[in-house]
Amino acid sequence: MVFATDLDRTIIYSKRFIEKYTPAVMPVEVHLGKEIAYMTKKAVENLKRISKLIDIIPVTTRNIGEYH
Repeated sequence: MVFATDLDRTIIYSKRFIEKYTPAVMPVEVHLGKEIAYMTKKAVENLKRISKLIDIIPVTTRNIGEYH
């Protein structure tokens, strides 16, 4: 089984989003020395658990490096 998912505002949030809505999140991605992506602790736990069972394919990227 494969799970393909959008990321933005689904399981990963941008700094701009959390500044506006301030959900309880933790940083999960750093690009050029800056935190750029955040997830809730519960989402991180669930993603780790699910990834042991099935392949997860993100279908959005923020920059060309992530695409490659």
